[in-house]
Amino acid sequence: KKGMSSSARAMVREGLRMPLVGYGLYQVPAAEAKAATLAALEMGYRCLDSASFYANEAEVGAALAESGLARSDVFVATKVW
Repeated sequence: KKGMSSSARAMVREGLRMPLVGYGLYQVPAAEAKAATLAALEMGYRCLDSASFYANEAEVGAALAESGLARSDVFVATKVW
């Protein structure tokens, strides 16, 4: 199974490294966000870009919980508008 390499990361602060490639969820409808996020995580994405303005954060969180990945293995970027 091919997927994304999770080795390319940037130091954000001491002890915290953010993946350089992330999956953006802007304009992903809430009805599609859970499936899209699960697919991205399965492909190897370990950085999710979200915001409360996107109105799909609950579905992204549900996908992350369902994925079986440790929360500490996925970097979630969000914005407050």
